[in-house]
Amino acid sequence: MKLTITESIQIDEIKRRIAEFKNGNKKAPMIFLGYSTEVKGLIKKGILKPDYKEAKRVLNWYSLTELGQQTI
Repeated sequence: MKLTITESIQIDEIKRRIAEFKNGNKKAPMIFLGYSTEVKGLIKKGILKPDYKEAKRVLNWYSLTELGQQTI
């Protein structure tokens, strides 16, 4: 799967948060905190999904999908 530079940076941050805060558990909820506009590419590619209804212009929590868990 081809990722943009921004998406690659976000994936690196997700990996760091999994290791640092989730004890390596990729299935844990609320793995990434970001704006809906900055993660829309990863959502379209099926890597992330919102934990709650997305709100614009505020930070939202996201979790990995099954594809995202395999990618990481």
